[in-house]
Amino acid sequence: MLQMVPLQARPLRTEQDIHAAKFWLSHCEKSDMACIGYLQALLDTNNFNRESGIHVAWCAPNVLRLDDLRVTIIRELKAKPEKLSLPFITRATDALTTAYPCLDDMAK
Repeated sequence: MLQMVPLQARPLRTEQDIHAAKFWLSHCEKSDMACIGYLQALLDTNNFNRESGIHVAWCAPNVLRLDDLRVTIIRELKAKPEKLSLPFITRATDALTTAYPCLDDMAK
């Protein structure tokens, strides 16, 4: 005869929020390819939008290394650890807007 065995409650595995700044901070500190790819996409999108006449929040200089972006963003994330649960894109944009303001916009 089959005996029913009650299932043991297992602790739920908490998935990391891949959109949160906390998730990306660890990747960017290690300079892993996921972070570098994300930063390249941020830079490419910003440059494309700017060249297309679309308003952008930050203006990258003509010569900019991805490592400069990475370090700028890491500094901002570490400076405000209480905001690590916010989306990475928001926190990264905040850091880049401060570091690389659009001077044309400021002149208006």
